[in-house]
Amino acid sequence: MANIRDISGLIRLLRLLGARSGTLHNQAELARSVGMPVSTLARYIPLLEALFLIWFLPAWSSNLSKRLVKSPKIHVCDSGLACHLCGADSERLADDPMLAGRLLESFVAGELLKQSGWTEHPVSLYHYRSQGGEEVDVVLEDRAGRVAAVEVKLAASVASHDIKGLVSLREALGDHFVRGLIVYTGRELIPMSDKIFAVPLGMMFAGRL
Repeated sequence: MANIRDISGLIRLLRLLGARSGTLHNQAELARSVGMPVSTLARYIPLLEALFLIWFLPAWSSNLSKRLVKSPKIHVCDSGLACHLCGADSERLADDPMLAGRLLESFVAGELLKQSGWTEHPVSLYHYRSQGGEEVDVVLEDRAGRVAAVEVKLAASVASHDIKGLVSLREALGDHFVRGLIVYTGRELIPMSDKIFAVPLGMMFAGRL
């Protein structure tokens, strides 16, 4: 599929992408980190995407034109593969909650992407970041402009400050905001605010909602 001359560079790139799954994609910075010309990286990234090893989650904005200029997030398609690429076993994940949180985010985003392929009402997936710095990991928008949002938190409990991004999006959208979920590792379904709920990870993908 491609004339790959720098196999070692490609391996370094894959390992770095595993460690950075769930982060904003910056092509120039990624090329510097892996020690690869931007032109080479620009050939390898589409190849990895075509092989379903990585995928891009574009930035969401109510202004469609702005979606073309904001940075997408890059995700490794398989969170188990991402762990392997960056050498993350259970002990390392326990010691590095930031890495573990990003990998959990990639897992949830990937599951939502799969489920969006067979939903009765087609939706598109994005991520959200406001000018004030509030973020939401996954935004799902249907063709009518209705939006549901999902934030992922690697914690057994949640607090009001954990839903700032969801609240920001709800206030910006008004009636177009249908539901906000914060997915966490606890066991209870908890109402957090108007249209916003904390949902256990296991319940999110068990067909119990």
